[in-house]
Amino acid sequence: MSSYRVAYKLMVVGLMLVLAGCSSAPRKEFARYDFGDTRAVVAAEAASGAPIEVSAVSWLSATDMHYRLLYAEPQRRRTFTGSRWAAPPADLLARALRRQSVAVAGGGCRVHLVLDELEQRYESAGAGFMQLDVHAAVMPQRGETVLARKLFSLREAATAPDAAAGAAAMIPLLSQLSGGISEWLGTLPSKAVCQR
Repeated sequence: MSSYRVAYKLMVVGLMLVLAGCSSAPRKEFARYDFGDTRAVVAAEAASGAPIEVSAVSWLSATDMHYRLLYAEPQRRRTFTGSRWAAPPADLLARALRRQSVAVAGGGCRVHLVLDELEQRYESAGAGFMQLDVHAAVMPQRGETVLARKLFSLREAATAPDAAAGAAAMIPLLSQLSGGISEWLGTLPSKAVCQR
């Protein structure tokens, strides 16, 4: 057997061993977080007849958990390497608000929320907060006419510079958002306006 064929066979065997090693390498496990136990049992749709729709800007459509170092590189969005949301944040937000039974005055409307920001921001190496920005719009059941709109820009201190602290900060943030939406919706016109 020529030395060329021997070298070729050794190269093929070596490549097969490398590929076998890659396929058997353990997959990295992420710590997965959601927005906590929101406990409420009655869905907002069932309570009020007003569906809550939630979407998100493109950079929040995946499960990455974002943070920003305001004191170092304020223009740079970073992601925690070992942590992820359990689902896209818009899905988690919709589920949490439905479980908290956000009440909509004047049934016949639908409420559309756009998750515009969700990230931890650090003003120093140890001091940070969770930022939550949501644009809300009330629309009739049919059509895209906006009857009312409001921006909710909320923040809650994160007790440690890690993903777990950011996830924990979401519990009081959701309570603030839920209460703020319910209070705002309570000021809106009557059911007849929503059904136009």
